[in-house]
Amino acid sequence: VPSILWTAIVGESGTAKSPAMEVALAALYAIQADAMREYQLCVDEWKPQHDRHEHIYAQWKKSGKGEPPIEPEKPKRPRYIVSDVTVEALAPILEENPRGVLAVYDELSGWIGGFDRYAKGKGGDVAHWLSMHSGAPMTVDRKTAGCYFIPRASVSLTGGIQPGALRRTLGKSQIENGLAMRLLFAYPPRRPRCFTDAVVAEGTNRSVTEIVRRLVALQGREDDDGEPQPFMVPLSSGAKPVWRDFKDANGQEQMDHTGAMASVYSKMESAAGRLALIL
Repeated sequence: VPSILWTAIVGESGTAKSPAMEVALAALYAIQADAMREYQLCVDEWKPQHDRHEHIYAQWKKSGKGEPPIEPEKPKRPRYIVSDVTVEALAPILEENPRGVLAVYDELSGWIGGFDRYAKGKGGDVAHWLSMHSGAPMTVDRKTAGCYFIPRASVSLTGGIQPGALRRTLGKSQIENGLAMRLLFAYPPRRPRCFTDAVVAEGTNRSVTEIVRRLVALQGREDDDGEPQPFMVPLSSGAKPVWRDFKDANGQEQMDHTGAMASVYSKMESAAGRLALIL
């Protein structure tokens, strides 16, 4: 399984779903900001090289002699987080960022409700999202920019949603195609909104930031063509019997259910593997 998770916080309006997400994602947002600043410096360095190449290329084209000048490679825009994007908009981002991205939705109802908005109900968006949950290959055709082929389309997802909106938007079709079962839900109990001076300890913030930075800095391997490849992390001798016992117990519980709930137990096995891999 890939290290891809889809998570959803369920809660009424005013239960502080968004502030909680902001705290959890602060480290990744800081890394994204640093990466964009570094990218801009690279663009500033590339721009005069590109302009010079255009001048030399024009001279070469006029003379028709020798080999054409080599164009300097434009820096790729590093992305870790996206929000409110369509599948078409995701395609070029994933092409430049083969490790994948995290899609953050303040309101997941907008994500679900946006499926096939421009596909005339043909189901293309859902199929692409299912591919992105499994890290499978994905092909996206765009009228203006041609075709994109993503060898491993990897998109994690997180967001908040109100219970009523969840009931309205996550309907029969999302249950039948398995999209609903891929979401890991948290539904915290309501609490009174009381004043507090409590904050997250600075040491905790630093530790979380360091962990996220180390994860981002992990380097994969490349194939003979220089294309990035994922690492395969096998179960250790100690982990294998634990996994076997969990798989067997989960399989037995699955037999006690039918329909949608049986599918939930099936996806739970994959979710446990993904969580173990990330941890």
